[in-house]
Amino acid sequence: SFSSTQWQFAPGGPPFSASFPNGNPNSVPGQPYHWVNDATHTPFPLTYWTDQVNLGSLSKTGTSGADALVQGAFQTWQNISTATISFTRAGDLGANVTASNALAVENALYDCTTLPGEPAGGIAKPRTIIYDDSLGSITDLYLGPGSSDSTLGFADTPCLESDGTNNYFTRGYAVLNGKFAISDRTDLTAVMIHEFGHMIGLDHSQINLVCYTSSCSADALEGLPTMFPVLVDGAAMATPATDDIAGISTLYPDPSFSTSMGRITGHVFFSDDETPAQGYNVVVRQVDNPGTLQDESKIFAVSNISGALFTADAGNPLVQANTINYQTPNPFGSQDEALIGTFDIPGLPPGDYTL
Repeated sequence: SFSSTQWQFAPGGPPFSASFPNGNPNSVPGQPYHWVNDATHTPFPLTYWTDQVNLGSLSKTGTSGADALVQGAFQTWQNISTATISFTRAGDLGANVTASNALAVENALYDCTTLPGEPAGGIAKPRTIIYDDSLGSITDLYLGPGSSDSTLGFADTPCLESDGTNNYFTRGYAVLNGKFAISDRTDLTAVMIHEFGHMIGLDHSQINLVCYTSSCSADALEGLPTMFPVLVDGAAMATPATDDIAGISTLYPDPSFSTSMGRITGHVFFSDDETPAQGYNVVVRQVDNPGTLQDESKIFAVSNISGALFTADAGNPLVQANTINYQTPNPFGSQDEALIGTFDIPGLPPGDYTL
């Protein structure tokens, strides 16, 4: 999700990688989920459907209406030259989504028994874009009362599947909060691009975190990723940064990605130089780019979490489901111990980098 005030922290890059004890014995361990472009899965351009009515007080139609802004947001990802994903609007949802039917729509999206067909009920589609009203009623219904005061939008990819070769998405949806639709069109555009980034497989970025903890310098703002967890500056975040481009190009690589961009790989160890360390944010920054490591590099910075492809706790008998706060063992990631503490940072333009 994308929030104006609430800090939501997650690793950069694809959000899900598969493990064997995840309920799907055919999943490929350690491979990120993505949309697969072929006749068996979801041929590109990837189709999506928009809600039938206005987004809050913003008109649905017209050159500056909600549908046009959605199209432009998807086009932003499509325009990345080192990635191959593309999109097209297929039409409207089967009915207007309101607080009275939103739970039924959500249940239909998450009901994977109807695959490979469309969601049941005739409203939701395989890629559903919901326009919330000016009160944020659907946002509050899905995320809890009061959520619409700070959450600008959110997205998810229900029904993760695998065919033994590809781990892939089958459905996706995004909810755009109508409370904020008119207040700032630039911010709304950034929110849409961010949420659609989640729909196509990207998690939150951890580049230039100074922009959350303190005032954002001009250098840090210029390199602020679209997939940063909170909205800092819509004008800056509406343009994907190097970290965003690296993530989308890793999931949907154009041949030029591997030939024109470099990568840095390695391990993070504890001080004994032997024990691999999980969960550390590894950031590389181009040293000859304006800005310093202290100020945050302007543009060329990419990060990865050490051990991102290794499962956090799947198969560990000491990790039990907690019915009090609904925590459960994380089913995602490979159990290959060689992946513990590893990092892989792709998408680097030619140059010298600090790590």
